Amino acid sequence: MTHTRQNTERTLPVPLSDARPARRLTAGDWDRWYARGGGWPRVVSDAEAERFCRFVGPVPGGSAVDLGCGTGHWARQLAAWGKSVRGYDWSGEAIRQATCRSTGTTTQFETRDLNRQPLPGIRPGSVDLVTCRFAIAYLDQARLMADVGSWLTWNGTLFVLTRIDEPGALVHDHHRGVSRQQLDQLADGWAHHQVHRISPRGTALVLRRYTG
Repeated sequence: MTHTRQNTERTLPVPLSDARPARRLTAGDWDRWYARGGGWPRVVSDAEAERFCRFVGPVPGGSAVDLGCGTGHWARQLAAWGKSVRGYDWSGEAIRQATCRSTGTTTQFETRDLNRQPLPGIRPGSVDLVTCRFAIAYLDQARLMADVGSWLTWNGTLFVLTRIDEPGALVHDHHRGVSRQQLDQLADGWAHHQVHRISPRGTALVLRRYTG
């Protein structure tokens, strides 16, 4: 098994001056964020890779789609496990960085507004794995579930990693999570689901077999 090495878990620094009620972010907001060196989490730790393998058990080969891929760290990790990966993000700057950092032929990156633009070239029942790492809070979740459910093969998996934001909590614009109610709603329409709490504010969700 190959994965990006890092010996310790990273914590998310959120300066109080940057914490405010959530606002709608534009593609330009994300471009400026990535141009300044944002985009946490930037690496995949040993612990995160091991948890994913335990929860999902990726099989070498097959296809994967990474939604909200940022600068491509997770997509490259999936490629290291033998997946052919397409990564999508609404930030052109993030996609530029992802493309520059990718040296293999098994990762492709494209700028897309995931809430408004369809993803080209994805046939129904053609994708083995869809991942969404710290991006679900920014997506139209009802549309996402229906789209992903149609893309996945019969044994395909949707893996979501997200923060949980408690009611009334101040939220950093670029590190937003979902509520516990929203997390529960994500599982609606899926025949099999698992929830794994990985930290006080972090949760992994594994979904299979969308029934609509």
